[in-house]
Amino acid sequence: MTWSIKSLLPYLLGAINLTCFGQYTVTSYTNASGFSHDLTYGLLQDTNGVLWIGTDAGLVRYNGIDFNIFNLVEGLKSNYVIDIAELEDSQKVIATWGGGLHLLKEQKTIYKPTAKDSLYKLKNVIVFKDNFICEFFGDDFFYYKKVDTTYYLSKLSLSKDILIENCDKNTITSHASKVTFKKVFDRVFVYYNTDHSIVLEIHNNLSAVKVFPFLKKYQLLDFGAYESGVFYGLTSNKLLLFTDEKGVFKEIEFPDIPLVPLRFFKKNHLEVFIVKPPDNGEQQVYIKDISTKNTFIVDEKYLKHKMISDILIDKDYNIWITTYGNGLLKIQKDQKLPFLNLVKDQMCVDMIEDNGFYILQRNNICFIDSLLKHTECYPIPESNNFIKKKDEILIFNKEKTQKSFFRFNNKTFRFREDYNSIKYHKDTIYFKHDQLKIERNGNTLTLLSSDDKKEFQKLDINDVIIHKGNLWCASNLGIFIYDLISLRLIKRITSSQGLSNNLVKDIESSDTGVWVATIDGVNKIDGGVITPLDNDLGLPTRQINSLRVDKFNQLWIATQKGVSLYNGENIYNFDQTNGLSSSSIEKIKKDHSGRLWIIGNNGIDILDDFEFKPDKPASLLIDQKKTTFTPELIDYSGKSNILAYQINDNPWKVFKDKNLDFSKYKYGNYQITFRTRKPDSDWNYSDTYNFRIVKPWYKRWYYMAILVVIFCLIVSFTIMLYLKRLKNRNQFLQNTIVQTETLQDELNHARENIAKDFHDELGNKIAGIIVLSELTMHSIDTKNSIQITKRLARIHKDAQSLYSGIKDFIWSIDSKNDNLKELILYLKDFGEDLFMYSNIYFFSQSDLKHLSIKLPHYWSRHLLLMFKEAMTNALRHSEATQVELSVRFSENCLYLELIDNGKGFDISLINRFNGINNMIKRAHMMNGTLSFFVDNGTYILFKTKINNIESNSS
Repeated sequence: MTWSIKSLLPYLLGAINLTCFGQYTVTSYTNASGFSHDLTYGLLQDTNGVLWIGTDAGLVRYNGIDFNIFNLVEGLKSNYVIDIAELEDSQKVIATWGGGLHLLKEQKTIYKPTAKDSLYKLKNVIVFKDNFICEFFGDDFFYYKKVDTTYYLSKLSLSKDILIENCDKNTITSHASKVTFKKVFDRVFVYYNTDHSIVLEIHNNLSAVKVFPFLKKYQLLDFGAYESGVFYGLTSNKLLLFTDEKGVFKEIEFPDIPLVPLRFFKKNHLEVFIVKPPDNGEQQVYIKDISTKNTFIVDEKYLKHKMISDILIDKDYNIWITTYGNGLLKIQKDQKLPFLNLVKDQMCVDMIEDNGFYILQRNNICFIDSLLKHTECYPIPESNNFIKKKDEILIFNKEKTQKSFFRFNNKTFRFREDYNSIKYHKDTIYFKHDQLKIERNGNTLTLLSSDDKKEFQKLDINDVIIHKGNLWCASNLGIFIYDLISLRLIKRITSSQGLSNNLVKDIESSDTGVWVATIDGVNKIDGGVITPLDNDLGLPTRQINSLRVDKFNQLWIATQKGVSLYNGENIYNFDQTNGLSSSSIEKIKKDHSGRLWIIGNNGIDILDDFEFKPDKPASLLIDQKKTTFTPELIDYSGKSNILAYQINDNPWKVFKDKNLDFSKYKYGNYQITFRTRKPDSDWNYSDTYNFRIVKPWYKRWYYMAILVVIFCLIVSFTIMLYLKRLKNRNQFLQNTIVQTETLQDELNHARENIAKDFHDELGNKIAGIIVLSELTMHSIDTKNSIQITKRLARIHKDAQSLYSGIKDFIWSIDSKNDNLKELILYLKDFGEDLFMYSNIYFFSQSDLKHLSIKLPHYWSRHLLLMFKEAMTNALRHSEATQVELSVRFSENCLYLELIDNGKGFDISLINRFNGINNMIKRAHMMNGTLSFFVDNGTYILFKTKINNIESNSS
C-alpha cells in the first residue's frame, strides 16, 4: 500500500483544513434542491451503470440526468427503502422498513418473492447467486432460496460456528458482538467477533467453512476486497492486507490519535475511509487518489453534521455518499484541463514573448514577467495587432494618435504599421497585410502585392510560414506557395482547388502536412491533396481563427466557441465549462517552453504541453419496442452529450428526442445504430438493432387475397346463374365457327373450280378466236380487203386484251395465289415479258427470305393491277433505261416499290391521270398508302400493315 492514515495526520489534527481543494467537486442532492428525501440509505450501481438509492420516499433510480422514484404507487408496501441488491438476471432486490422484501423486474413490476413472507423490517441484502440473505432489524438473518420460479423462506442461525437453516431460536448473536454477511470476489462470507474474529465462507448448500484462521488475533471492523485476489481487514488501528495463500502479508498501522476508523472502501486508485472520534463525534470521509497523491476531506461543511449511511465508488470513480439527513453527495474529480488563467475579464488580442510576455488588449498593453506573477498595464488607443521589430514593439492602431511612441517597462513602443519578418537561412522575408517581400544578398524582391493585379487590390495577408523549403502565404485570396530557390510562384490554392474558403486566417506546418484555418472549416494539405476535417468529428463551429500544433503532433484549433483539439482521429471541444476563461478564442500561440497561450475575449489561458487523453464516454442503453426506440444515457460527469443514430448506410443524424418512432418509414427492413459522446470523449457505439416496417393488415397480400376470394365467390355465384345461357350460346358459336370454316373451305374450292372452268371454257375459246382471227388476217388479200383486215385486227386486239384480263382475273380468283410469294413471282414474270422487246432493263428483288405470308382476300388482285399499271406507264412514258421492282416486309408492314430512272412526270398533275387515281383508290381499299416521288426518275412506294397474317418458317 502506498500510503497510510499517518499521511492524514495533518488533517486529523486540524493543522490544515483541505488539500488540493480544486481537484474535487462536491455536488449535493437534497430535498431543497429537488431530490426525493434527505434521509438516504443503501447504494447500488447495477450492471448497466445505473445508480439506485434507498430513501424514505422510495427507491430512486438515477442515470446522471433524470431521477425516477419507485414507491407505493408503483407497488412497494413501504416507501422506506433501506438496501438494494441485484440478482444475476438483473432483477433488483429491495429491502424495506415496514414492507419487507420486494423484487423489481425490468423497471416495471414490483412484487413480493413469496406470499408467506411476513418479514417487514429489513435492512441489508446479500445476493447469493439467484438466492439472497436478508438481515432483519434485531440481527436476525433469513434465507430466500429459489426453486424453479418460487422462493422459499427460512431462518438462519449460527451455533458453534455452524450455520443452521430453519432454526426457531435466535442463536446467531448470542455469543457475538456483531455478525456481518458480506460478498467479496463473488464469495459470501460471514464474520463476527467474540474474543477474536471468526470468518466463515458460505457455500451453495449453506455449509459454513472457517477461513482465514490467521485473523483470530484481530478484531475486525470491516472486511472486503482491496485489489485482485487481495483482501483487506480493518481494525481499530490497522489495515490488514491478506490472501488465502499468504495470510496477512502487510499491516499498515494508524497513528495514535483519538479517531476511530469505521469502514474502508477501495477501488483501483481510490481509497476511502470513514472515521469518527471515539466519543461519538461527527463522522468524516477521507479520500486519496493513489495515482496523483491528491487527498480530499468530506467534513461537516458537506455532511452538515449528519451520519453516513453508505459509500459507493462507481465505474467512473465518482464517490457517492448517502447520509441520514443531508441527502446524497457526489464527490467527483475535477474534469477541467489544467488551464492557468491570466488577465481575466479582459479581451486580449495577441502575445509577444520578450524577457517576459507582452499582452495586447484592445486598449492596453500589459507585461507579465517570466514567472507569471507580476503584471502591469499601460493604456493605449484601440489597437488590433502588434509585432516585435529589433528592440522595439510596433503597434497597429485603428485611429491615428498624436503620440508616435512611448516607453513602457524599459521598452520602446511605436504606433505605426510595418513589415513583420521571418528568417530563412540568409534570407529575410517581410510581410504586411498587402505586401510580401524577400531580401536576398542585399536585394529586395516583391513576391506579392496588392498593386500586382486588379484582383489583388483587396489583398490581406494573414500569415506566412516556411514548409519543406517553400514559402506559404495565407491571405483572403487563398494560399500562395513560392519556391524559395527560384522565388517563383509554384501554386495558388483557392476554393476552386478544394479549399473550404478563400479567406485563410492561419496556417501551421506539421510533420504530416500543412494545416489551414479558414472561415469555413479546417483543411489539411499534404502532397497537393486537400482534405477537409470531417463535419462528423464535431467541431462546434466552422469559423476558425487560429491553429497550433504541439509537440505530440496534436492540432489545437481556436474557434468562435472555444478551443478544440484534433489528435488525428477525433475532435475534442473545450469551453468555459472545462475551465477556459473565454467563450471565443482569437489566437493560439506557443512560447519557448512549449506552453500554449490561448488568447480570447475574456483573458488568456496557459496550458502546459501535454498528451490529451479523452474522457470516458457515457454508457448507452437502448429500449426497443418494435419500431420505437428510447435511448438512455448513463453519465454522471455533468457534461453535455451528443446523441446520434444511423439507419442502414445513411448519414448520422443528431437528435434530442427521448423517443424515436420510425413507424412512418417506408415499408422494408432497417438496421439502426446509436452513438454518443461528450465534447472531450470518443464515440460510444451501441449494438445494431433491426426493425421492420410492415404494411397494415388491411394492405397485406393475404387480406387482399381474402377480398379477392370473396369477390371471386360472389362473381362465381353470379356466373353460375348465367352459365347455362352462356353454355348454349357458346355451343352455338362453336357450331357457327365450324360452319364458317366449312364455308370458307367450300368457297376456296369454288374459287379453284371457277378459275379452272373459266380457264377451260372461256379462256380456250378466246384463245381460239385470237388464233383464227390472226390466221384469217394473214390469208386475206390485203389489197382487196383492207376494211375486213382492219376489223379482224380490231377483233384480234380486243380478244387478246380480253384474254389477258381474263387470265389475270382467273389467277387472282385461285386461293393459292393469295400467297405473297406467288404475287411477286407473277409480277416478275409480267415485267420480264412486258420489257423484253424494249430498251428497258427490268429486274426485281425481295427480302422475304423464308417467310410465307398469306394476303387478305382480293389483295393479290389489287396489287397485281396497281403494279401492272405502274409498269405499263413506265414502258410507255418514262423513257427509262432500267426499272426495278422491290419487295420488303418488316414489323408487319409490307413495302412494294417500283423505281425507274426515266424523265419522271409533273406530280402536280397527278389527279388528271385516271390510271394513277385508280391505283391510289386500290391502295386505300387495302388500308395502305401509295406515294410518288420524282427525282431523276420516278419512285412509287406502296405501304400497308398486315394484321392476323399467317407466317411460318419454311
